[in-house]
Amino acid sequence: MIEDINPDYELHSVCNCLDELKLIRKIAGTVAHEVRNSLSIVRGQLQLLEGNNQLKKYHEKVETMITEIDRAAEILTELLHMSKPSRAKLEKQNVNQILHQLYQLLQAEALINLQEVIYELEDIPDVMLDKKRFRQVVLNLVNNGLQAMNEHKKITIRTFARDGKVYFVVKDQGGGIPPEVLNKLGTPFVTTKAGGTGLGLAASYQIIAEHKAGIQVDSGSDGTTFTIIFDEAVS
Repeated sequence: MIEDINPDYELHSVCNCLDELKLIRKIAGTVAHEVRNSLSIVRGQLQLLEGNNQLKKYHEKVETMITEIDRAAEILTELLHMSKPSRAKLEKQNVNQILHQLYQLLQAEALINLQEVIYELEDIPDVMLDKKRFRQVVLNLVNNGLQAMNEHKKITIRTFARDGKVYFVVKDQGGGIPPEVLNKLGTPFVTTKAGGTGLGLAASYQIIAEHKAGIQVDSGSDGTTFTIIFDEAVS
C-alpha cells in the first residue's frame, strides 16, 4: 500500500499531526517534570533495596521494577523534548555527508541482530538542513526499520536528485505497516511496536514539516519505504 501524498495534501496532513502534537506539549509541560522527579525518587529507593543482601530473594523483582521505571522515564523524556520544540537552524548541508558520518553507528546497531545497512548514494546537491535534527530523523527511521525486521534482513538507504529535488529513502524488509496504522503515521502514540509510543516518528514528522520537506510512505508485505523529498536544492 502506498501513502503517496501531493505537496498540498501532504502539508495539510503533517499540519494535522502538529496540531495533535500541541496537545502533547501541553500535557508534557504540565506533568512530565513532576512525574519524572517522582520516578527518580522511587528508582533511588529501589536501588537501595537492590543493594540489601537481606532482600536478595527480591532482587530480580526489583530489577524488573527499575527497568520499567527507566522505560517510563524515557517516554517522559521524549514528551519533554516535544514540549519544548526548537526552531530548525537551516544551513547548507549535504545529506550524503551526514549519512557517511552516521554509517558506523547505524551498522553497529544493525549487527546486534545480524542485520545490515546498505548505502546507495548518488551525487546530490546540497539542501538547507538543520543537521542535528535531520540526524534525529535518520536515526529514528533506521531504528524503526531495524526493529521491524528479523535477522539477516537489510535496510537500504538511498539518495538521488531529480528535477531540482533531493530524495532521501529508507527501505526495510519488515512485514509492512497495517493500512489502519499507515494512515495515522506521525500521530503521537500510533505505533506497531510492542511497548512503543510513536513519539519518535511524530517528532520526525514535525522536523520534516519544519524543513518544508515532503514525505511519502510505501508499505506492503515485503517491507516499508519512507521517502523524504527536499523541494529546493541549493548550489
